[in-house]
Amino acid sequence: MPIRDLFRTVAEEQKVEADVETFMKAKLRIAPECPHQVTLIRPVEAIYRKYHQKIPMAIASSGLRVNVERHLKECGVFGT
Repeated sequence: MPIRDLFRTVAEEQKVEADVETFMKAKLRIAPECPHQVTLIRPVEAIYRKYHQKIPMAIASSGLRVNVERHLKECGVFGT
Protein backbone atom coordinates (compact mmCIF):
# COMPACT_ATOMS: atom_id res chain seq x y z
CA MET A 1 0.00 0.00 0.00
CA PRO A 2 1.49 3.39 -0.93
CA ILE A 3 2.43 5.50 2.10
CA ARG A 4 -0.11 8.18 1.11
CA ASP A 5 -2.91 5.62 1.25
CA LEU A 6 -1.60 4.15 4.49
CA PHE A 7 -1.51 7.59 6.14
CA ARG A 8 -5.02 8.37 4.91
CA THR A 9 -6.34 4.99 6.11
CA VAL A 10 -4.81 5.37 9.58
CA ALA A 11 -6.21 8.89 9.91
CA GLU A 12 -9.67 7.65 8.94
CA GLU A 13 -9.49 4.70 11.33
CA GLN A 14 -8.40 6.99 14.17
CA LYS A 15 -11.10 9.50 13.22
CA VAL A 16 -8.66 12.40 12.97
CA GLU A 17 -8.29 14.99 10.26
CA ALA A 18 -4.94 14.79 8.54
CA ASP A 19 -3.37 16.63 5.65
CA VAL A 20 -1.70 14.03 3.45
CA GLU A 21 0.36 16.57 1.52
CA THR A 22 1.76 18.13 4.70
CA PHE A 23 2.59 14.65 5.99
CA MET A 24 4.35 13.70 2.75
CA LYS A 25 6.42 16.89 2.73
CA ALA A 26 7.44 16.29 6.35
CA LYS A 27 8.28 12.64 5.61
CA LEU A 28 10.52 13.61 2.70
CA ARG A 29 12.23 16.28 4.80
CA ILE A 30 12.73 14.12 7.89
CA ALA A 31 13.64 10.73 6.38
CA PRO A 32 17.16 11.69 5.28
CA GLU A 33 17.86 13.03 8.78
CA CYS A 34 17.04 9.73 10.51
CA PRO A 35 19.31 7.03 9.04
CA HIS A 36 20.31 5.83 12.51
CA GLN A 37 16.69 4.84 13.14
CA VAL A 38 16.61 2.50 10.16
CA THR A 39 17.38 -1.13 10.91
CA LEU A 40 17.27 -4.27 8.86
CA ILE A 41 14.46 -6.72 9.42
CA ARG A 42 16.55 -9.63 10.75
CA PRO A 43 14.60 -12.53 9.13
CA VAL A 44 14.76 -10.71 5.78
CA GLU A 45 18.47 -10.04 6.26
CA ALA A 46 19.01 -13.75 6.97
CA ILE A 47 17.31 -14.67 3.68
CA TYR A 48 19.39 -12.05 1.86
CA ARG A 49 22.64 -13.35 3.33
CA LYS A 50 21.73 -17.00 2.62
CA TYR A 51 20.75 -16.47 -1.01
CA HIS A 52 22.87 -13.47 -2.03
CA GLN A 53 24.51 -14.12 -5.41
CA LYS A 54 22.71 -17.47 -5.62
CA ILE A 55 19.29 -16.32 -6.84
CA PRO A 56 18.03 -13.00 -8.24
CA MET A 57 16.55 -10.75 -5.56
CA ALA A 58 14.87 -7.36 -5.47
CA ILE A 59 13.83 -4.84 -2.85
CA ALA A 60 10.38 -3.28 -2.58
CA SER A 61 9.93 -0.11 -0.56
CA SER A 62 7.67 2.90 -0.36
CA GLY A 63 10.77 5.03 0.24
CA LEU A 64 12.59 7.11 -2.31
CA ARG A 65 15.26 5.11 -4.10
CA VAL A 66 18.03 7.48 -2.99
CA ASN A 67 17.02 7.05 0.67
CA VAL A 68 16.61 3.28 0.40
CA GLU A 69 20.03 2.88 -1.23
CA ARG A 70 21.67 5.09 1.40
CA HIS A 71 20.10 3.09 4.23
CA LEU A 72 21.14 -0.22 2.68
CA LYS A 73 24.70 1.06 2.29
CA GLU A 74 24.74 2.16 5.93
CA CYS A 75 23.52 -1.31 6.96
CA GLY A 76 26.22 -2.93 4.84
CA VAL A 77 24.01 -4.80 2.38
CA PHE A 78 24.00 -2.59 -0.72
CA GLY A 79 26.22 -3.59 -3.61
CA THR A 80 27.75 -6.51 -1.76
